[in-house]
Amino acid sequence: MRDELGRGLGLQKLAQTAHALGHEPIGWLRSDDEYISACSRCGARIYARLGAHTVKDGEALTNPCP
Repeated sequence: MRDELGRGLGLQKLAQTAHALGHEPIGWLRSDDEYISACSRCGARIYARLGAHTVKDGEALTNPCP
């Protein structure tokens, strides 16, 4: 339960970062410890692998929404 809560908080922080750039992330798709979301306005993506080694990437985390 604690691990899932930690993952949820991690994804929430990523969504907040995207929101700060003007993106509107829609839901999360999950496969094991990998997640993906996309902006509903421009399609910019967020990729995340949460676990022992956290990886986060995607244009929604670095580029403003047009």
